[in-house]
Amino acid sequence: MANSNDQLATFPPELLIRIFCHIDSIKELLRVSCTCRQWRSLILDRWFQQYRFREFARRHLIGHWKFEDTNKLGHDSSGITKDRYTFTGQPRQNTCFLGSCASFDDRSSIDIPVYDLPLYQTDHFCVAVWLSTSRMAFDHRTAVGAWKPDNNHWLHLGHSNYFKTENQVIISPALVQYECAGGTFGTNQWFHLVVLVSRLKQSLYVNGKLANTVDMSQYQNHSTVFKKHLITKEMITNWKEEKIQRPHTLHIGAKSFGLNFWLGDIADLSVWNCHLEPHEIEAIYEQKVTVDKVNVSDYVLNKMSRVSPPTEKLPSVN
Repeated sequence: MANSNDQLATFPPELLIRIFCHIDSIKELLRVSCTCRQWRSLILDRWFQQYRFREFARRHLIGHWKFEDTNKLGHDSSGITKDRYTFTGQPRQNTCFLGSCASFDDRSSIDIPVYDLPLYQTDHFCVAVWLSTSRMAFDHRTAVGAWKPDNNHWLHLGHSNYFKTENQVIISPALVQYECAGGTFGTNQWFHLVVLVSRLKQSLYVNGKLANTVDMSQYQNHSTVFKKHLITKEMITNWKEEKIQRPHTLHIGAKSFGLNFWLGDIADLSVWNCHLEPHEIEAIYEQKVTVDKVNVSDYVLNKMSRVSPPTEKLPSVN
């Protein structure tokens, strides 16, 4: 009778590749690579790793703005938002190290309705963006926002009035706000910000490194409560059941219509309905290319090279 490794070897590589591409978590892929030598060889292949990331983006990238067409500055290359954008003011195209970017003059934004797009009506998402400003203002400035009163506060990414990189999330009809602040935002230089949001926590990466994580599973970790009269003991006890609000309109260059405009440039904005992993965030920052051109294979393979081969004990992946 054939042993299990012989049976595993009968799977065609083409089928295995298609299956492996649907494993989003690098931790799970590391475990799978320890099954047998054939699987490990496929997973450790550079071509496969790059193909897997392209497939990952095809499934989970729900908005991508590269600002390459001056006549269609709000064009979403993912196709999900169907270019239903409008302008507030006059955002314009500019050039940067990535090629193209959008420039905002403190009174302009690109406004995209997403209230009727199911992929955006989620509490598990990720936003990555390059930002630059030539002049700091002593108040909040929002590069990417979805913050419509009273029930559509979803995203508030930019810098605070203390010049800190920051994102904000609001939970429940009581408008309980959680702030996740990172390092100091500076002038005349590009910063790469990535925020990962889920119901229980949000994490902020600045220039490829984790800057802060905020636990939102506990009520007392909030920064502000706007409607304290709606807070009850039962709500606090069952806090995990309260929901993150959902977006109505996504604003590039503003918090909402006419509020907290960005002053500076924005490049390569991507929105995902899942979380990028730390090695992917690092690769995007280090390679300084748009997310559709990033090569993640070396970062994945460096991580996998530290994992024991299939003949040894299955490693513990933290």
